[in-house]
Amino acid sequence: MESGGVRFLVKKRKVNWGALFRDMMRGSSPSGGATFENPSGGGYVVVAQNSKGAERILSTANTKQEANEQVGAAQRDFATCDAVEWCERHQLPPSFVSG
Repeated sequence: MESGGVRFLVKKRKVNWGALFRDMMRGSSPSGGATFENPSGGGYVVVAQNSKGAERILSTANTKQEANEQVGAAQRDFATCDAVEWCERHQLPPSFVSG
């Protein structure tokens, strides 16, 4: 999935163990019922990778199908505008595309 020097990939989200344990300790309500949800594990990330291998996360998704749809949208977005405009939309330096 390559578009002009930028590849769009789907990767499995990594678990942030520190955030997971912190949130587990904070995750009980005053009434005693647990309200903990695991935001740091599972799911997928959509990544833009330049020609040098540098990666930037563009979005997150709960399912692989949803992530693949987001990759398609990112590719269409990249194809419809120039590199500088695309970098501005995704808050990346223009040098990211040029490598």
